[in-house]
Amino acid sequence: MTGMTENTELCRMGEGRRLTLPDATVTALSTGAHAGGAYELFLVEAPRTEPPPLHAEPWAKSYHVLTGRILVRAGTEVHELAGGDTITVAAG
Repeated sequence: MTGMTENTELCRMGEGRRLTLPDATVTALSTGAHAGGAYELFLVEAPRTEPPPLHAEPWAKSYHVLTGRILVRAGTEVHELAGGDTITVAAG
């Protein structure tokens, strides 16, 4: 991160803590510290592979697709998202 003050957190292109996972590279763009930990923001770069196992999270998630496509399953609903689409899924 380039800088953080009490009111702002700035992450320039190419910065941010990068994590390499089996199915994606994840870059932390915002730790949420300036928002009292209410949320975090990540850039997920994932090649077309088999999806991870179905799982639940104890927090809500939002996905905004920049390019490509993603399938998101929320309960019994399955949504295919493309570039420009956004979905938010409740915790659990």
